[in-house]
Amino acid sequence: MTKTLQFFFLFSFLLSTTLFSQNTPADSIGKEKKGGWVALPVISYSPETKLGLGALGMRLFKFNWSDTTTRTSNVQTYLIFTTAGQLLFSPTYFIFTNNEKYFINGNIAIFKFPEFYYGVGNDLPESNEEEVNYNLIRWENQLLRKLSKVHFGGLQIRYFNQYNVIREEGGLLDSTQVAGFNGSVVAGLGPVLLYDSRDNVVNASKGFFLELSATFHGHYFGGEYNFQRYRIDVRKFLPLNPDRSHVLAFQFLGNFVVGEAPFKQLSELGGDEIMRGYYRGRYRDQHLLAVQSEFRFTLWRFIGMVVFAGVGDVANNVGDFNFADIKPSFGVGLRVMVNKKEKVNIRADLGFGKDSSGFYLDITEAF
Repeated sequence: MTKTLQFFFLFSFLLSTTLFSQNTPADSIGKEKKGGWVALPVISYSPETKLGLGALGMRLFKFNWSDTTTRTSNVQTYLIFTTAGQLLFSPTYFIFTNNEKYFINGNIAIFKFPEFYYGVGNDLPESNEEEVNYNLIRWENQLLRKLSKVHFGGLQIRYFNQYNVIREEGGLLDSTQVAGFNGSVVAGLGPVLLYDSRDNVVNASKGFFLELSATFHGHYFGGEYNFQRYRIDVRKFLPLNPDRSHVLAFQFLGNFVVGEAPFKQLSELGGDEIMRGYYRGRYRDQHLLAVQSEFRFTLWRFIGMVVFAGVGDVANNVGDFNFADIKPSFGVGLRVMVNKKEKVNIRADLGFGKDSSGFYLDITEAF
């Protein structure tokens, strides 16, 4: 079955499921001041996981519903089994305390995850592809304090434990034995500065977002590797009409890894968030630069559409980035809104890259 047929088959299933759920509590979360949990069946797809089936639990809430200055918090978790033999369990959370004095966000993950490995670099042949199996425990968390109406500052903690790595005997990972080829424990701590004027953290229609962070990983935190990660994430959202049903969104992402990091901690190009159309990790190296734009618009009632495009690449040194090597990304997507008040969408994206493509079915926007 071609990816295009997969796209329409899976989206048709999604649409029928969502139409059924329009009169369920999922559509009334925002109307109930006390909020509530919603459990939905989930069908997902990406080049990394293939077809996944499971369940999603999501809660939208505030500590004080009369506080109109505080954005809505959300906690969601999913449990998915995939046709690629993966088990994915990952709670994520975005929590604002009253008056947004504190902002806590992060994710926890427990994965049993076979994936493809192509090596390290930005010019890797498809013939490099080999399957690597591993288990992963991950925790990333930011605790930020409000400094002004739109400024936050605080600390970030990162912990990754990759173990039970099973690689092809005599294969690329086995023969090159790059850092982390046999598993790794990574732990780090560092400062985060945030500027955030978005109207909604799930699906912004206006505002500006800037995150600057530095994470220092080392033995002193219980990890096995000493390296640093510096990250800059810039986003801008421009409403094009009064009801904000037409939005232009832009993102620039820079991820810079300094020092010897295990291969799973290197900057990876691709995935369901930026540079859609490339298998996540198809290209990986110390540094990543990428930019994308997206036009979001409503087609009819709770059905929307997006058109997106971007460019990006990875490199061993910042000075090695070359315009001639840059990789394109573009595609289209359909949206089904399952909560009108909080603008929660289920998204289906079909992305294309250089000699590659990918289909993504997920909840909430890519950025």
